[in-house]
Amino acid sequence: MTSLPDQIAHHWATRTKPLHSLGRLEELSTRYCLVRDHLLPRCDRFGLYLYAADHGITAEGISLYPREVTAQMLANFRAGNAAINVLARLHNVTLHLEDCGVGTGTANFLHAPAMSPAECDALLISGHEDAQIASHLYDAVALGEMGIGNTTSAAALLAALGPFTGPEVAGRGTGLPFEKVAHKASVIDRALAFHQLRR
Repeated sequence: MTSLPDQIAHHWATRTKPLHSLGRLEELSTRYCLVRDHLLPRCDRFGLYLYAADHGITAEGISLYPREVTAQMLANFRAGNAAINVLARLHNVTLHLEDCGVGTGTANFLHAPAMSPAECDALLISGHEDAQIASHLYDAVALGEMGIGNTTSAAALLAALGPFTGPEVAGRGTGLPFEKVAHKASVIDRALAFHQLRR
C-alpha cells in the first residue's frame, strides 16, 4: 500500500502545472494533509480565536496608547466594526472573542510578576479547552491577540526564552517612534534582570 506522503507527492505531480511551481503552498498543504491524515482533507470550516487583555507594562511608557484603548478596541470587535470582523465575514470565518483580562489585565512586570501562578494556570486551562472545542468545530483555526503593550510582553518572553537582549527583540509595535524603541528595549532588559531571568 502506498504511504500517505507518497500519495500526496503523486497527487501534486499529476496536477496540470509545472512541478513544484506553487512552492511553499505545496509544502504547507502537504503538511496539512499529513496532520489530518488524509489525501484530500476537508477544509471549509474556519475559526479564529482572538484573545484580548491589558498589559500593566504600559505604565512604563512603552506604547503610543494607554492600556484603556484595549477595552475600546474589544468593544469595537464585539460591535462587528473592526477590520478583523470584515475579513472574517468576507471569508466565512467564525470569530471568537476571548476576554483574558481587559480592565483587570496583568501587573507591571518591571516591578512584580505579571500574574500569579493561579491566574496563569486558569488562562492556560481556558486556552486548552478552546483548543479541544475548536478541534471538533473547524478544519483550520487561527489564533490572534490584542492588547496595548502586547508586543513588549511578547518581546520580553522571547528575550527570556532566547536568550536575547531587549534591543534584539524590541520593535515598534503600533508605530512607536524609533527613539522610543530604545526605552522599550531598556524596560525589557531591566525586567529580565528584576526577575533574574538573565542567563
